[in-house]
Amino acid sequence: MLEFGENTLEEIAKNASRSFAEKSRALGAIRGTRYERRDFPIGIGESHDGEFDYKLRQGISEVTRGFYWMTLKSGSYQAVRDDFLKNKKPDIAYSKLNAFGDNKALYVGRSSNLLGRIKQHIIGGPKATYAMHMSTWAYDLEGLVQIHAAAYPDAEDDVLQALEDALWDELTPLFGKRGPR
Repeated sequence: MLEFGENTLEEIAKNASRSFAEKSRALGAIRGTRYERRDFPIGIGESHDGEFDYKLRQGISEVTRGFYWMTLKSGSYQAVRDDFLKNKKPDIAYSKLNAFGDNKALYVGRSSNLLGRIKQHIIGGPKATYAMHMSTWAYDLEGLVQIHAAAYPDAEDDVLQALEDALWDELTPLFGKRGPR
């Protein structure tokens, strides 16, 4: 399993396409990015919404616009996939389940409201919003989800998309899709 830290984004930029490297330099270099990371139990459930919100705001308090990714700190990607297929609800718009293989992440995404979007994945949100909605199917799983967020408050959408795509290619997440919305 990959270990992530503040230098992870810089390493990905070095290995990414020239246009990605140029765009990240235009942001003032990746090193200047605000980076946050928090761990949460997988099966957090709707009953822990307030506790989750409090802890998430402690770790990602000022991060508003940028991109994020979620990995398993402990637990099994196979178990996550199996529980999703077994427990998903037919009336909820879930993120696309990708082929199982060398997945190093659960999800990679970007948003202009990182806190709200991350909550949609973990706690859930409107049923028609594509997200992991983990509280609706991951209630029996054990393990820790690690949430990473990198702030780019002034970045243009195409720059954030390039950063997200490069990270998506590197991590091959279990859920979601590559490319623009």
